[in-house]
Amino acid sequence: MLFFDRDRELADIADVLASPRSELIIVYGRRGVGKSALLAEGLSGRPHLYYQATTRMMPQQREDLTAALRSFMPDAVLPGVFPSFEAVLDAIVQFARSSPGAPLVVVIDELPYLAQVDPAVPTVLQRWWDNVRRRGIANLKVFLLGSLMSWMEEQTLSERGPLHNRRTGQIRLEPLGYADAALFYPRYRPRQRIAAYAIWGGMPSYLEEIDPKLDLWDNVRDAILRPGARLADEPAWLRFADLRSDVLYASILRAIALGNTRPGRIARAIGKERADDVAFELERLCELRLVQRVVPIHQAQLARSRQALYFLADHYVAFWYRFVDRLRHLLGMRRYDEALKRIQDDFDSYVSERAFEDVCRQFLWRALAAERLPPSLRFDAVGSWWVAREDVQDEIDVVAMDGPRAVLIGECKWSRQPVGRRELEGLSAALRRAADDLKPVDRPCRALFSRSGFTEALVALARDPEERVLLFTPDDLCW
Repeated sequence: MLFFDRDRELADIADVLASPRSELIIVYGRRGVGKSALLAEGLSGRPHLYYQATTRMMPQQREDLTAALRSFMPDAVLPGVFPSFEAVLDAIVQFARSSPGAPLVVVIDELPYLAQVDPAVPTVLQRWWDNVRRRGIANLKVFLLGSLMSWMEEQTLSERGPLHNRRTGQIRLEPLGYADAALFYPRYRPRQRIAAYAIWGGMPSYLEEIDPKLDLWDNVRDAILRPGARLADEPAWLRFADLRSDVLYASILRAIALGNTRPGRIARAIGKERADDVAFELERLCELRLVQRVVPIHQAQLARSRQALYFLADHYVAFWYRFVDRLRHLLGMRRYDEALKRIQDDFDSYVSERAFEDVCRQFLWRALAAERLPPSLRFDAVGSWWVAREDVQDEIDVVAMDGPRAVLIGECKWSRQPVGRRELEGLSAALRRAADDLKPVDRPCRALFSRSGFTEALVALARDPEERVLLFTPDDLCW
């Protein structure tokens, strides 16, 4: 299994294992983001008890738990099947007490599945951990993993959850960024890497389906379009697992993928009348990290904003609903070449709408950390600015802020034509319109990100440091 990045999380796990006390660590993130792989990597070479919870009833899960303990503790005297989950935990405590010194590491994967069949599980864990601390047991390292984000936050992290004051730490695992996702296809040229990120995003379980020896579109055909491919129906499966296959949620995801980002437009795209008709569903999709609510950067601290837009948080889910879901009639007849042609015809537009801007904003953070930007350029927030109404939308793709003031503005062009001075002038005009919101410094940097490079006149202008113009191509962003 390929494993990239996650250095910070692996360091956190190493600190937990070296700690002189018992630890209860919550690890959560979307299904497929790599939680199990992270623990496998972090615990490599170290004996540990691992249990993967399932959607089976509790008697069957107790059978599986007993088998896991018997495999981990071959010399221990264990019952045929533990009578309860609490009895399983008590056996772990007894084993820890009889084996002082080296930490006893326990991993329970997909904890929410256990709680679905026995709602008392979180409370049982709470009482058990209180007992561990009361007895002064110092060599237990317990990792509780879960993919149902809202459940994990409510039951293990929030003040209302049974484990709120019991956990000693938490790791929230996010999808890989562009630079780390590109490690899965190292032979691709810079433009292809950005295109691949626009398709597969940063979920390791999706990226593992890419054959790095095949080119981009052969991978799309083999890993996505063919009915037998694992990713062919992956978003539909995610919907079934987390949303009970409610047709309304699927319709909302598709509407957003097709460019409807304001609540009112989303509602009308699926046959509803008002934004309020989809408010609950949008909130639920945001809780599941399938949809992301985004506001202009100058409103980031506001509790409410009339300018809020909704985007699909996962690039692969966006790609699937934009293209695959709408081409089922061709895929069912195995007309893969025709389906691929349809995707390619609209693909540049798809990349330019969200993915390329995402790559550019990520690049700014990496470039700042690596000191690849002008020394005077410092910022603590990166986002976008827009004013959205039903009839007009004015925007700036990239805005970097230092406190309350904009220090950099940028435009992202995923086009087949080189970018010239016209686009630079348009960016300056947009800043003048946004000045009241962004409060720019006297001479903010102007950055242009272009798929196809720049005109000679613009390159010549950017050589003058007084102009404070930064030019970036895919070759710059792929680092």
